[in-house]
Amino acid sequence: MKRIITSIVGLFVFVMLAGCIDIEERLNIDTNGFSTLRTKIRFTLPEDKKRKVNIKEEDFADMGDGLKDVTFDVKTETLYGQLITTMTFRSDRFSALQDAYASLPKKEPGENEPSFESIFSKRNFYKIKRKGKNLQITRTVGGRGKKRRKGKKDKLDSEIADMMLGMMKVRFDLDVPTRIISSNAESVDGQTLEWVLPLSYLEKKKVTLKAVIESTPELTQALLKK
Repeated sequence: MKRIITSIVGLFVFVMLAGCIDIEERLNIDTNGFSTLRTKIRFTLPEDKKRKVNIKEEDFADMGDGLKDVTFDVKTETLYGQLITTMTFRSDRFSALQDAYASLPKKEPGENEPSFESIFSKRNFYKIKRKGKNLQITRTVGGRGKKRRKGKKDKLDSEIADMMLGMMKVRFDLDVPTRIISSNAESVDGQTLEWVLPLSYLEKKKVTLKAVIESTPELTQALLKK
C-alpha cells in the first residue's frame, strides 16, 4: 500500500509537467444514514507517457484493512485518454466513514508537492451537528502546505509550481437526503452541493465547506450515533 501511495504522490509532479490530474470526491448520505464515499483520481497523460504509469487494483487490496463497519472496493480503468482510479467506501454508520482516509499512509510533501493530508484525513472529514431544528454539515480543508524557500531560483520554481497546482482541481460533491436550507457551495443541483477548489489555493488557505439541511428525527439519530 505504501508503494502505491508513494507512486501516486510521485506522479503528481510528473503529471503536472506532462499532463493533467483531477480529484473528485463524492459523499452520498441516505435518509437512513447509510453513507457512500467515492474518490476518483483522474490522470490525463500523453500517449507516450502512459507506459510510465503502472497502477493496478491489487495494489489497493489492503487499503480498507482495520476499518470497522466499512466496506471498500477499488476500480482502475482507462477511458477517453484518462487513467481513472475510483476508491469506494460504504457504511451504514456515517461516523465510521471518518476513518476511511486513516488507511492512507502519511507522507510529508516535498518542496513543490501538495500536502494531501490537509485535505483527505479523519481530521478534515465532514462533521455534523444540530443547529436548532436543522443539521449543520461542515468540512475544513487545506492550509497546511510546506513553506517554500525564498531564493531567486526557488521563487521561480515556486511560481511555476503554483501555476501547475492551479491547473489541478479538487471537486467535492455532497448528496444529502433532505432539503438544503443554506450553504456556501459553488453550485447546488437539487440535493447535491458542489465545491471545486484549485490545489494551489488549498496549499495556502483553509476553506470550510458549509451546509445546513432540514432534519428529521430518524436522520438526526442515524447521523449523530457513534
